[in-house]
Amino acid sequence: MKPMKQMLRAVLLFFVLLGGAPAFAQSAVWKISHGDNVMYLAGSWHLLRPTDYPLPKEFDMAFERAEAVAFETNLDMLNLKAMTYMQHFYLPPGKTLKTELRPDVYERLARESAAIGARLEDFQQFKPAWAIMFLEVKLLENLGFVKPGVDFHYYALAKKAGKRRLFMESVETQLTIFDDIDPNEIAEASMGEFDQYTRLNEYVDEWKLGKLEGTEELVEQTRLKSPAFYNRLFTKRNHAWLPRLERFLKTKRTEFVIVGFGHLIGKDGLLHLLRGKGYKVEQLK
Repeated sequence: MKPMKQMLRAVLLFFVLLGGAPAFAQSAVWKISHGDNVMYLAGSWHLLRPTDYPLPKEFDMAFERAEAVAFETNLDMLNLKAMTYMQHFYLPPGKTLKTELRPDVYERLARESAAIGARLEDFQQFKPAWAIMFLEVKLLENLGFVKPGVDFHYYALAKKAGKRRLFMESVETQLTIFDDIDPNEIAEASMGEFDQYTRLNEYVDEWKLGKLEGTEELVEQTRLKSPAFYNRLFTKRNHAWLPRLERFLKTKRTEFVIVGFGHLIGKDGLLHLLRGKGYKVEQLK
């Protein structure tokens, strides 16, 4: 592996789920209104293909109109405190990936790893959730997803432009989010998505046109296979973020909020929650 770079990129990949589009198409950016107050909400893929740039024009439109840009977490902090955060990836002494997973789950994960050109033996010291995440990064790289995604792109632009950067949750929250979930359940839910990742090119092409169907399918499979995993990844975090979004809509300042595309989808998604609160939700075209 390429330890530091690979790990830090992988941190956000887990909270994913995950040329420009024609002018007449919809986009993965929504305008949320409360009277005269406006916020833009965009769905991100955390890794993209080189051909996905430039992004659809609606992303730049929202960025230019915004005075502040909000991200899931502080990407600078990931780099500044990398060595500190890495402790969250590892199992306690005396434990290994093999001791933490049921034999049948471990054997299936070993087969999945071999199929994508990885050796599960290289991940023995990692907590199961992080071992699986790194395998997903490897799979995505095999598929050509080697470019930083939407959040990384606009984080750099916001810094360069001197725009205020806001964060929905701490890095520590993201790193510990699955610590009390059965690792076998996490493994089974994630491995169930591996086959779907082969359709990721199709999903990302849909995403650029603002279509939700492919990602909805991926998110729904996660909900059915592991309600606890789904609840922790999407439902709890979306409800925790909702008050922050509402505070944004009470100010005259315009914010551009970028979160993983899966957070926008379904009855637990932010778009549905905001509509339920009476806010006007419009998909940019």
